[in-house]
Amino acid sequence: MLKLTDRKWKEFKVGDLFTIEKCKCSNASLFNSGNIPYVGATNKNNGTMNFITTDKKYITKGNCLVFICDGQGSVGYSIYKKENFVGSTTLKIGRNPLLNEHNALFFTTSLDKNKNIYSYGYKRNENRLKNEHILLPVNNTNLPDYKFMEDYIKEVMIRKRKEYISYAESKLMGG
Repeated sequence: MLKLTDRKWKEFKVGDLFTIEKCKCSNASLFNSGNIPYVGATNKNNGTMNFITTDKKYITKGNCLVFICDGQGSVGYSIYKKENFVGSTTLKIGRNPLLNEHNALFFTTSLDKNKNIYSYGYKRNENRLKNEHILLPVNNTNLPDYKFMEDYIKEVMIRKRKEYISYAESKLMGG
């Protein structure tokens, strides 16, 4: 079993780990209902506020972190989007070639520890985001240990699935 306490940890700046991009949609109400996720300033439903149709110029490629920078009480949260989506201009995107759906969950959990530094009067802009610190486990070269983060999340997911199955089985057996 992997343990967080068995690792060496180090602080990194978000801007040193991710290239930062802007989302392109300033008004999703202009689009019709469809099947493309519209991601806005919420950490509920993995950021998806609606499904729309739009032309390709508004679509953001998935496999990225979405940094919520403004609005709806979710400033400072981060989410992972595997699929392509249309994002509100109140969001920033973080890209890293080593990012995948498992280590991204580790990143978002760690980044969400910073949410309390932001508020309606102190928004997460691009400069603040790039300088935001994140504490991560490191490998023997003192770089983020992406493999450990991925393996740790996979292990947590397996453990949770086993708990759910055990619970469901106990309910089926009248427990």
